[in-house]
This record gives sequence, structure tokens and C-alpha cells, in this order.
Amino acid sequence: MGRIGSVSRPVRVSQPWRYPDRLCSGVTHSMEADEARRALGAQGERKHPPWSSFNRDLSRLLALSDGIFAFAMTLLVLGLVVPAGFGSKSDVVAYLKGLWPDFLAYLLGFLVISLYWRQHGQVFRYIVSFDWTISNLNVLFLLFVAMMPFLTILLAAAGQSVFVVWLYAGIQVSAGLTLFAMWTYAAGSNRHVDSTLPRTWVAFVSRSGLIAPVLFAASAPLALWNPYASEAAWFGILPIISLYRYRARRDGRSEINPLSLKSNRPSGR
Repeated sequence: MGRIGSVSRPVRVSQPWRYPDRLCSGVTHSMEADEARRALGAQGERKHPPWSSFNRDLSRLLALSDGIFAFAMTLLVLGLVVPAGFGSKSDVVAYLKGLWPDFLAYLLGFLVISLYWRQHGQVFRYIVSFDWTISNLNVLFLLFVAMMPFLTILLAAAGQSVFVVWLYAGIQVSAGLTLFAMWTYAAGSNRHVDSTLPRTWVAFVSRSGLIAPVLFAASAPLALWNPYASEAAWFGILPIISLYRYRARRDGRSEINPLSLKSNRPSGR
């Protein structure tokens, strides 16, 4: 007698309540996956908790820095005070002739602040992230920059004072060494720079950043002989840095095309 039909075997239905360990494991893995997805940013970069000092967003740090630089440059002009009124044209000429120390101090202050602004931009051209150490060093550097307008006005009023010359030079040395320390920390072991950055480029940024503080420190003893000699030597810092940059470019130290480097730095500077 043939089989008219076949009886299908019953389908085994999963009963998760019979295996609570597997159910809990699946929920745990799902929660971990959700947390991992939330920890990733919009571009797939891992976010860091608020107590972490690591940060890749340089926009606020650079915005604060540029703002203080611009404010310091603007405050320099306050040292050029115009009297309430002049009696004649000869009075104006006489006043302008007597104002030349203030003009020289203003020019010097503007050149020094613009020099540090360029070097600050050169440092953060290659820094792609930062932590509390870089943040604190940057704030300390900006503190010295914010003091420069006051020191420039003081220099114009008492440029013949050895103490004033030393005070001005000391602040410049402190600012330059702070910026140098920030770059040395960031570039050391590629903490906060691209790992493909050539060592020659790192060395150039380090050496060019030391020129200003070294020359300011070397000019301090000249004030014992003549304070104005120290001030005249400061005007040579920018030409020396320009000459060093020209020689580095001529010697072919930048042997790698900058376009070959992939930087994660935001385009804010």
C-alpha cells in the first residue's frame, strides 16, 4: 500500500526564555554596538569623552589666537596720542618731529607681533590635534602677546631705561620659548602632527622659531652700553628669519611636495 501523503515534521520554534544567558548576551552585544556607533562622529572619527584632553577641532583655539593677535596689533596705535589742538602748521611739524620715538616703537611692536603671528600660523599649519598641554602653552603664549602693546608704549616713553629694555626683551624671549616648547611637544613622537611630516620640516620650524628669542636674549647685554643699541638690533630679527627661510628653500630642504601630505587640520587659517 503506497503512501498517500507524507506528514511534515513539526517546526522547532526558538524559545529564548529557555536560554536566558544567550538572550542577555545578545542584548549586551547590541548595546555595545549602539555605544560604539554613538562614539563615532559624522566622518567616522571616534569621539572622546569630555574628561579627555584630546581634541581634533582646532577652530576655537585658532579663533581665540587670531582675535588676540588682531586686538594686540590694534592697541599699539593707542601709543600715538594726538594733542587737543595745534596753533599753526609749525606746531604740527614740531609735534611730529618729537613723536618719532613713538613711531619707531609702534613700528617695532607691529613687526614683532606680526612675526609671532606668522610663526604661530606656521606651527599650527602642521598640528592636527591638541591636548591640555598644547592648550595651556597656547594660552600662556597669548598672555605674552597681549602684554606687548603695553610694553611697546612703555618702551616709547622710557626707551632709554635699561630695565625697560630688559623687560621688553624678556617678554619676547618668554613668548618665543613658549611657542618653541609647544611645537617641540606637538612634534615629539608625532604626538599631534602627521606621521608623514618630514624631519627636515620639523627641524626648520624648530630652528626658525628659536631665532627671535635667541636674538632678543643676545641683545640684552647691549643695553648696558646703550639701550638704543639693543632696540636697533631688534629690527634685524625679521631680515635674519627671511634670510634663513630663503637659504632653506634654496638648499632644497623642502624636498617633498606639500600636496602629498594629508592633513586633518580644519581649513580655518
